[in-house]
Amino acid sequence: MAEKKKIILPLAAAAGVGMIVWGLTKATGEPSEPGLPVTYSNLVVPDMVPVGSIARIAVDVTNPNDYQVKVTVILEGSFSKSRDVTIEANSTVVVAFGVQIEEAGTYTVIIDGLSATFKAGLMEVELSNLVASPEIVTIGQDVRISVNVGNPNWETSVTYLVQLTGVIQAEQEITLLPHETKTVRFTETVDWLAWGTIYCDGLSVRVKGEEYVEPDEPMPPGWDDELAKEINDKYKEFLDQLVMAATDGAGGYMSDAWWDLTMQERHDLTVEAEDMARQWFYDTYGYWWPF
Repeated sequence: MAEKKKIILPLAAAAGVGMIVWGLTKATGEPSEPGLPVTYSNLVVPDMVPVGSIARIAVDVTNPNDYQVKVTVILEGSFSKSRDVTIEANSTVVVAFGVQIEEAGTYTVIIDGLSATFKAGLMEVELSNLVASPEIVTIGQDVRISVNVGNPNWETSVTYLVQLTGVIQAEQEITLLPHETKTVRFTETVDWLAWGTIYCDGLSVRVKGEEYVEPDEPMPPGWDDELAKEINDKYKEFLDQLVMAATDGAGGYMSDAWWDLTMQERHDLTVEAEDMARQWFYDTYGYWWPF
């Protein structure tokens, strides 16, 4: 008996019914008498298939005869397909089918008595990049929270309820087109003291609430929005310098390098920048201002 070989056929599907095995003579290639039946094994199906995609189904078909045979492989169950293949003597081929999945559910595959099932459904919405700004807020003031929400499904729109829990309770319902990503934004009032955690579907971010302390002295003459902007610009300038130093020049404030730092590292840098800005204000104007 000749050595058995295994051949993998490309993915395809052709019309046809029934299973016929014919031997072909080496000299003429004409059909001879029917021989031994082919055998089927190793039926492979996916565990889970996204709706709108193609499910890949494969089965090993073995020719036990000492001559080449033709066979029609029939896919039954939840689907109806077939394909004609030629198998060399004492060889095994992998016959593959591709079926389009349009609806969620459980599907059954049957090939010559072998059976298997798989499920199809929508892929879950993906959330990422939960951000709170600013991270330190005076109680009674607002904090802005944003999160990216993506629909990984290529064929189906989804509606999703984005929920914030923890020290903030809020929600928004959004609809995402196939393979669309949106940034969902919330503006909420800080009403807690010290660090508090905000959660969103496995993601989390911390925000610190601080009490406002009235200055010991009344606001000096000349205080206006322009001076307030100058102070804020100086604070950001100092913070940018500190972040550049902490990241070895990889980036400044609000860069990717900033977000690569831990929350505690970002907090420490903001406190240091505030102290530097306070000192700058005193050196410039001759009095302390608690901003």
